[in-house]
Amino acid sequence: MSKVSYKVQGVKGGNPSYKENVGYVSTWADHKIEIIVDAFKGCGDDYERRKDSEIVINSLNENWNLFRGTAEELITLLKLCRGIRKIGSE
Repeated sequence: MSKVSYKVQGVKGGNPSYKENVGYVSTWADHKIEIIVDAFKGCGDDYERRKDSEIVINSLNENWNLFRGTAEELITLLKLCRGIRKIGSE
């Protein structure tokens, strides 16, 4: 079952705030890219939790949808790219 969590920290540092089990998170980087994670689908009576959260990555400058799918699909796609390696490896 889908579960979305997020952590944020202010520009002056300090302790980050953390929230679990939210329905939707959207973030932007440098006004160039938007990343959305959505745990629910539908609306009204059809509104329900997804089995796997949907991830959407949009290029804002070019108004393109670069990716739409699950975390597993994104991981598989990124593993196909050159230079992808395990976190902490050289």
